[in-house]
Amino acid sequence: EVCGSDEVAPTPTLADITSYSLELGIDDKDYCEKFYNHYNGINWVNGSGQKITDWKSIFQNWIKKDKLLDKQKDERIYLS
Repeated sequence: EVCGSDEVAPTPTLADITSYSLELGIDDKDYCEKFYNHYNGINWVNGSGQKITDWKSIFQNWIKKDKLLDKQKDERIYLS
C-alpha cells in the first residue's frame, strides 16, 4: 500500500519535543511540558478534530502565538 497524505506522524514524546525545542534555541522544559500536556490531553488532534501530522509545525506556531501574546501583554502594561 502506498502512503498517502493521510499518513499520521508518530506521536512525539516529551523528549522529542524537548530535543526539538533545543534545536530552535529554546531551553525550557516546563514550556515543552505545557505543549506536550496540552496536545496529549486532546489526543494529538487539531482544532478541526483531525490527527496532527506535523507536530513540529504546530510547536513553531505555538511559540509564535506565545511571543505575540507576551508582546501584547507587555504593551498593555506599558500603556497602563
